[in-house]
Amino acid sequence: MEMETRVMISGPSRVWWVGLIVFGIILVSLGLAAILLPDAVLHVLAFIFGFFSLIAGIGFLISARKAARQDFPWWPLLLAGIFAILVSIISFLRPDLVTAVFVILIAVLAIVAGIMLAVYGWVLPGSLASRLIFFVVGLVILIIGILMVVFPMPSATAFLRILGLFSIIAGVICLIGGVSMKIWGMRTVTES
Repeated sequence: MEMETRVMISGPSRVWWVGLIVFGIILVSLGLAAILLPDAVLHVLAFIFGFFSLIAGIGFLISARKAARQDFPWWPLLLAGIFAILVSIISFLRPDLVTAVFVILIAVLAIVAGIMLAVYGWVLPGSLASRLIFFVVGLVILIIGILMVVFPMPSATAFLRILGLFSIIAGVICLIGGVSMKIWGMRTVTES
């Protein structure tokens, strides 16, 4: 006589599927927003940065006051607080400027890394194939960095859209994983 038994995932795994589905929905939503509304997402990120800068600035000012009361050097904390608050004001008033600065910093990093990889490929001992890979990758990264300096806002938009695509892919994987955990978490096993 065959017997059917219902087997359930035990322990924390029983609820993980919910978290995966929620996380998947969030990732897909953020990815779609990044692809469809990149300028709005960039502005929101600049505002979030501004908010954190404001909080940091207030923290520095409070620390400066406490340091002054205890006869510690207070002026570096005061300057850091004023600077952080000014950065937050700029972030709120000109989010596009903050975005452009971020892109230019990333571009400078890409230019330096591209040059170093190309030089490494040039001086690397060993096979021509290995050297050529480093050299070509370095040149590509260098060109991307230069394009980011010349076109900072389109670069930020393109970069955000690429991140959006990865976010959607990761979200779909989480959704599939969550649904799979739910379906396979309660399955019927036939015993003979």
